[in-house]
Amino acid sequence: MIRCSFLLAVLVSSVIDAHAEDIGTLPNGAVLEWPRLFIRDGEDLVEPPDSETLRSRLNLASCVCSQVSDAADTNLYYELHLSTTTNMNLPAEVMTGTSCDDDIQQATNCTKIPDEAIGDIDVLATREDTISVKLYDLINARADQRDQPCVEANGGSAFVWVVVDTDQNSDPDFFSPRPIDLGVFTDVIGFDTKAPPLPDNISATGGEGSIEITWDIPDANATDLYAFQAFCMDANGEAVSAGEPPLYSTTATVCGIAMPLDLVASPIDNGEGTEVTVAPTPFQNLDPAFLCGTQESGTATSLRIEGLENNMEYTVALVAVDFYGNPIGTFLSRTIVP
Repeated sequence: MIRCSFLLAVLVSSVIDAHAEDIGTLPNGAVLEWPRLFIRDGEDLVEPPDSETLRSRLNLASCVCSQVSDAADTNLYYELHLSTTTNMNLPAEVMTGTSCDDDIQQATNCTKIPDEAIGDIDVLATREDTISVKLYDLINARADQRDQPCVEANGGSAFVWVVVDTDQNSDPDFFSPRPIDLGVFTDVIGFDTKAPPLPDNISATGGEGSIEITWDIPDANATDLYAFQAFCMDANGEAVSAGEPPLYSTTATVCGIAMPLDLVASPIDNGEGTEVTVAPTPFQNLDPAFLCGTQESGTATSLRIEGLENNMEYTVALVAVDFYGNPIGTFLSRTIVP
């Protein structure tokens, strides 16, 4: 299942070009190469097999887990290689941020990653090595963002830098920046930690053994919508499941930390059912056991839930998901009766 966004593909070149070229040169004609990007998969480091996998590592849930938990490895790993030795055994620093080649802006825009400093870059000429960078450090690189919640942005740019003082005068003069995603996939541009827009004019009606949810696509940021998923609970509080996988990411699925999603109420005035004032806890936790329907199209305006019991009241929620797996949701203010 490959998620495609033509808008992302069109914009990718401008983001990569912003900070993709080295500034300055290394001695002896050496060139610092960034061959591959890795992510953690169990005990192994692997290259992201597709753009969907990489995007799922660059969303809000992964950033929050990177900040607050070591239960899951959400780091990004960058392989480095040197084309030839500099013959000078130079050390290198690793940084995240923007404009790290500017002495003044570096202090406010960049974060040093001391644990990943390279003692002698010449070793990279004989073997590839990787630097490990926390997603949170990439996204919240500015000094005024440290220890703050993850920056929320749609198509946010972030960069990792290798910095070398080639003449060893305490004034670095070689800078090698690369975008967070290395430009591996044309439809992955930086990070996305901002939820998509919520659909407008949400409504629902009961049918024969079914519920039809309808909505209008919002005017703002509609291209950020990838899919819609519904959650159902019957009158006994039991889950109604269609056995479908979640298309969203939460801190619970990434690192085992439950952080409920704030679901707003969508007013329903159908003259049936009973009032629902608060979203059920499983809905707030986006418990996949309650997933009862999926519409895998960001331009769709309806979703049909099948296999329901007639004359049974159902509590229903709708979640919109973007291309990176960020969710936003609403619950219906009245139960719906097929």
